[in-house]
Amino acid sequence: MSNEVREESYFHVFLKARRKTMKISLRELCDGICVISTVQRMETAEIIPEKLVRNRVIARLGISAEKYEDYLPPEEYERWMLRQDILKWIGRKELQKAEVLLETYGEGVEERKTVEKQFILAMQFMILQMKNAPIPELRSVIEKAIKETITMEEDMDFEDLVLADQELNLLIEYVALNGDELTEEVVSWRLQNYEKIISYIENSCMDNLGKVKIYPKVVYYWMKLNCSYYEKCSLEIPKEVVERGLELCEKAIELLRDTMKLFYFVELLELRKFFCCEKLKYATSEEADEVNEQIKTTDMW
Repeated sequence: MSNEVREESYFHVFLKARRKTMKISLRELCDGICVISTVQRMETAEIIPEKLVRNRVIARLGISAEKYEDYLPPEEYERWMLRQDILKWIGRKELQKAEVLLETYGEGVEERKTVEKQFILAMQFMILQMKNAPIPELRSVIEKAIKETITMEEDMDFEDLVLADQELNLLIEYVALNGDELTEEVVSWRLQNYEKIISYIENSCMDNLGKVKIYPKVVYYWMKLNCSYYEKCSLEIPKEVVERGLELCEKAIELLRDTMKLFYFVELLELRKFFCCEKLKYATSEEADEVNEQIKTTDMW
C-alpha cells in the first residue's frame, strides 16, 4: 500500500473512531454545516470535502486543524490563500484591502456553503468592530453568522449542541453585544451566559489548542464586565466575584502557558493584579502575604 493511500485511510479511520469515542452522532456532528451523507462518505473514504468543512468537522470533534497538513487542489489552495490574505490585512488594520478581498471571496459562494458564508460574516464583523460601527449593526451581523451553523430552539440554548471553537467565539461576541446599557438585568444575563460558555469549554472534548483560542477571551470578557459594572455603580466588587475571577484567571493563564500562546495574556495579567488588590481589602494577614506574592509575580511578567 502506498503512503498516499495509507494517509487517506488513516484520516477516514481516525474520523470515525474519534466520533465513536466521543459518542457524537452523525446528526450532531453535521448539524448546520453539511448533510449527514457528507460525513458518512468521509468516514468510508469516498470523498474529501473542501477544507473549511473538513476543518469544521474535526473541530467539532475537539481536534484543532493546526495539527494536520492539508494537500489542496489548485482552486481550493487559491481560496485558502485568499482567506489568509483577508486575515492578514485585518490584522494589519488595512481594512480597505481586506474589504476588497472579502468581496472577491464572496462572489459565487453557493447558498448551501454555510461554513464559507459564516467565515464571510465573521470577517465583516471584525472589520465593523475596527470601524467602531454601531452596536445594532454589529449585533445584526453576528446573529446572521451564528444562524449559519448553529440551530438553537431558544436564545443561547446551546449546551447540548456539538460546537467548534469558531462557533463558540461567535457566541461570546453575541453575548457581549446584548443590551445597550450596563443595567443589572443586562449584566446578569451576560454573566450567566459567559458562565455557560466557560462550563461548555471546560467540559468539552476540545483539545488545548482549541480551548486556548476562546477560553482566555471569555474569561477576560467576564472579568472586564464585572469591573465595568461595579465601577459604574460605585461599588466594591463582592468577595465571591473576586474569588471567582481569580480562579478563572489562573485557569486561563495556565492554559496559555501550556500551549505557549499569548491570547489576552497581557489583559488577563492586568485584571489579575486588579482583582488581587480587591482581595487585599478583605484578606486575612496570612492570605494577604499570598496575594502580595501573586501581585509581585504578576509585575515580574
